[in-house]
Amino acid sequence: NVRLFYNNESKFSTESNGVTVRGDDASNVFLRFTTNGGTARSYVYSNTTQVGFLDPNQNWIVNFQRAGDCYLYGNLLPSSSGTYNLGSASYRWGNVYTNDLHLSNEGSSNDVDGTWGDWTIQEGESDLFLKNNRSGKQYKFNLTEVS
Repeated sequence: NVRLFYNNESKFSTESNGVTVRGDDASNVFLRFTTNGGTARSYVYSNTTQVGFLDPNQNWIVNFQRAGDCYLYGNLLPSSSGTYNLGSASYRWGNVYTNDLHLSNEGSSNDVDGTWGDWTIQEGESDLFLKNNRSGKQYKFNLTEVS
């Protein structure tokens, strides 16, 4: 067991299954990653309601709320195009909230006619629109009201 102190308070200690890092009395704890010259590169941060990663200026990169929400401060991108899924046949997302829906299978082909497409669904005040981004053609969905 190794313990490191700051102002007579234990801040870091080793344990059989890892390490413990202790923060201030307000329950704020962070790990700062720096260069040899002391320049901050990133942080792992935790307090009573959230845990996440911060950039060198201590702005959130990703923030996990203890209530269950996660906030991402940038784009979530797969490491290769057309390879990974969001959800699965067994684990589906309940609802998708988005602005426009952009659909493209460029670089591959569909299994109906073997072609690829690039489309955007946009919403208007009373209509839904479909834009073919390859041809520039635009369509309006034919919607029938149901009660």
